[in-house]
Amino acid sequence: MNQPLWQVTRNVHLISPLADAQLTLLRSAPGVSDAVVSGKYIAVTYDVRAVHYGAILARTGLSHGGWWNRLRAAWFGNLDRNLADTLQAKAGACCNQPPVKR
Repeated sequence: MNQPLWQVTRNVHLISPLADAQLTLLRSAPGVSDAVVSGKYIAVTYDVRAVHYGAILARTGLSHGGWWNRLRAAWFGNLDRNLADTLQAKAGACCNQPPVKR
């Protein structure tokens, strides 16, 4: 896959078929570049700098209970926050040493 580092694709398990209105809402969400339904899953590609996994679930109503789904959502949310923070960080000095003044 040749996608930029800030774009991630996450698969979300669908309990029931996704309505056209929900799919349209998901595709029009800021930061979401693609949403493809395949069977019982939907693959959502989005920009972690603009939106996080939990916000996508909340916006479309795809979040469902259960400890495994809550754990997975928290894990993906943490991965998204870490990636977004890493992308916004400035480059550090080589070998963690400041440049030599001449």
